Amino acid sequence: MSGYVLRRGGDWEEATRSLERAAELDPRNVHILQQLALTYQPRRRYQDEAHVYDRVLALVPNDGLTQGLKALVAVDWKADLRPYQALMAKLTATDPKKAAEADDINYTICERTPEAFARGLKHYPRGGSVNIAVNYPHAYFEGVIAICEGDLEKAKSAFNVARAEVAATVERDPEFAPAVSFLGMIDAGLGRKEEALREGRHACELLPPSKDAIDGVVLAVNLAQIYVWTGEKDLAIAQIEAVERLPTYLSYGLLKLQPIWDPLRGDPRFEKLVASLAPKD
Repeated sequence: MSGYVLRRGGDWEEATRSLERAAELDPRNVHILQQLALTYQPRRRYQDEAHVYDRVLALVPNDGLTQGLKALVAVDWKADLRPYQALMAKLTATDPKKAAEADDINYTICERTPEAFARGLKHYPRGGSVNIAVNYPHAYFEGVIAICEGDLEKAKSAFNVARAEVAATVERDPEFAPAVSFLGMIDAGLGRKEEALREGRHACELLPPSKDAIDGVVLAVNLAQIYVWTGEKDLAIAQIEAVERLPTYLSYGLLKLQPIWDPLRGDPRFEKLVASLAPKD
């Protein structure tokens, strides 16, 4: 357990060493191996991450989730969607249940095709999925994809549905930072700029990366998305620059490919930042 605690406390070096030792002592423990891989990922140790997923797949070769995570390493590392697309095509044709396990809608939208959008929404749980203790309703991603497709009215309708659920969570616990942050993202999508900025910033005050090196960074990335969706490009770029100084899941591939960041493309500051994260080999 010490590796998990150290990681959340921001001691990534010692957390990594602790999990590596645990994996040496119990080399067939799939959970420990998965956690080790997920520790390598935000540190951009992608080759190590892929190697650990190979170890997991040697133990559980038919695990759809791990197959998906292995394929996504190339997206994070090199902005290369081909392994992920090949896996999804194969699983969709041969094992739809595993295809749903392997799919990740945050990466699916990088494909930017109607077929991928439809697949992502089909595979995303109808009841939503929990992310840092908050349920992300299906309607939220309906809104995200509608924005990707340029259908702002459809996006607004979907975001209003999602907002009702998340606002109720915030009403029950106004200091629950992950829910406040998520509400800010939805309000940004709805064009409620002042509320979105206030909520996104307040969430980061409640739970900064210095308090929680995992969830706090997620909220910092959420704030960057809020800045983009509210037209605050300068603040968005500065926020992404700050996030990228930390271990973060916001990878080169996601910044390069996700439609969410499209309003920043063409800005020399953003392009320079993305280029600085590109693989050097």
